[in-house]
Amino acid sequence: MKTYLYCFLLSVALCLLSTGCLDHDHEHHDHGHHDDHKHDDHEEHDHEEHDDHKHDDHGHNDHKEHHDHGGHHAHEGEMEPVVVTQYNGLTELFMKYNPLIKGESVTFIVHLTKLSNFHPVTEGSVEIKFSSAEGQEYAVHLDQPTRAGVYLIKATPPFAGACSIELSLKHADLNSVHRIQGVTVYANADEVEDMPHQESDAEEITVLKEQQWRTEYEIVQVEQRRIGSSIPATGHLRLPASRVMVVPATASGTISWSEKGLVPEVGMQVKDGQGLFSISPDGAWESGLVRLREQYLLADLEFTRLEGLLKEQAVAEKRVEEARIRRETLAESLTRMGVKIIDGKVENLVAQIKAPQAGTITEIIVRPGQRVQQGDPLAIIKNSDRMILEALFPSTRLDKVSKPVDASFRTGISGKAQLISHLDGRVISEEPIAAARAGFSRFLFEFENQNSQFAEGTAVSIRVLGEANQPCLAIPVEAVQEEQGLDLVYVQSGGETVEKRYPRLGISDGEWIEVLNGVSAGERVVTRGAQMVRLSSLGDMEMGHGHAH
Repeated sequence: MKTYLYCFLLSVALCLLSTGCLDHDHEHHDHGHHDDHKHDDHEEHDHEEHDDHKHDDHGHNDHKEHHDHGGHHAHEGEMEPVVVTQYNGLTELFMKYNPLIKGESVTFIVHLTKLSNFHPVTEGSVEIKFSSAEGQEYAVHLDQPTRAGVYLIKATPPFAGACSIELSLKHADLNSVHRIQGVTVYANADEVEDMPHQESDAEEITVLKEQQWRTEYEIVQVEQRRIGSSIPATGHLRLPASRVMVVPATASGTISWSEKGLVPEVGMQVKDGQGLFSISPDGAWESGLVRLREQYLLADLEFTRLEGLLKEQAVAEKRVEEARIRRETLAESLTRMGVKIIDGKVENLVAQIKAPQAGTITEIIVRPGQRVQQGDPLAIIKNSDRMILEALFPSTRLDKVSKPVDASFRTGISGKAQLISHLDGRVISEEPIAAARAGFSRFLFEFENQNSQFAEGTAVSIRVLGEANQPCLAIPVEAVQEEQGLDLVYVQSGGETVEKRYPRLGISDGEWIEVLNGVSAGERVVTRGAQMVRLSSLGDMEMGHGHAH
């Protein structure tokens, strides 16, 4: 019994001792985990504060000027920079600098972009001038950019208080001025105010200036425009009938090439009046040509005789004029038949066939030695300096556009929209024309095909435009992307930040599209470079290499 009691007490003691040890170990483990967590937080905070490639505009942007500085200090003496983004019609200014303190040197990192082509400014001097509220001024100057688009300018403000900054770019080809109001120069570092950090609801993407400059990048300001109602259509490009000409035989006979060494070929470019073929006429045609030649020679002699009498005032001027007209009429008849007349003399009786217009030989119908009859087609020449746009659409859509005023068309899926009015074009059919396909109608437009940039027979997607409506907020069609079935635009929220927006869109004229909500007037949307922005958002592009910050 005693042995049993002893064993029972020993078991209880061991159990209590074991429980105490477990509690102690667990408590120690919790403390260790808590310390590690605090350490991780500190490291993450440190990393974010020292990230030289992250430029946070804190979601503020009035699209004329963005002027902000951050909400806390990472370490003693280290401050969030002030960020300025401003457009003045000539250049875009994107500038960063630490808060200004009287008597302390600060570096202004200035990025200047030409708004004409969105390329970096590569030449010209820059001056930064500070003007205090009391009228004091201080300026610093840099003769050339530190590198393309970037000016690194050191300044030491000599006064404290409210002031304005004027940044002037001077060059023979470009003079641009940016004015920044509401700038503060602090008396000392302790006065630097913390700005509250404001988060943006939109998804923001960092796109560095160096990335923008290396690609085809463009932004367009959102503004009021007049957009007409429109209907989509399909169609193709073709030549006007007047630009397709058949080269006919002017005589009956045997065909040969016009000149030695010149052999007409399909695809050859020819000038108006250029010789193409020769025809050695048969007997019947030649006999008629001989009589015409004799009539011309007699008319030429008569005109020469009467001209001499007119000088002696022995004949009326009217008779001389009649003789001149007869000679020129017979000469024109011989020329049309291909006979050469040089200095009033008929050179030969071989018919010379010339190109009736400038253009491209698209077909040669005859071969040398072949016998042809007068009027037979010899070749076809096409001139593509003008084109016809033929738009085909269901007749049920005529209630939206019964009378077209313009049209736009695209070649291919990603082709740029071409507006007929911008191509020196016009509407041919003001009323719809019935199409061969039942239930469909056509509208025809003609436009100038400069440098033959469009080919005959090209299939195109078309938008037929009606009369413009009241002005509405609009963005370029090329600014609209698609993401998972939704319309997407990239809005430039700062010099190096872009926001993703999903606007609700309205009517479109093929070049501009109405924005019902999601984008505001004065904001700027990315039109070219959207693919680069998309890759940046996915992390597929290297970020920040070679950046000035």
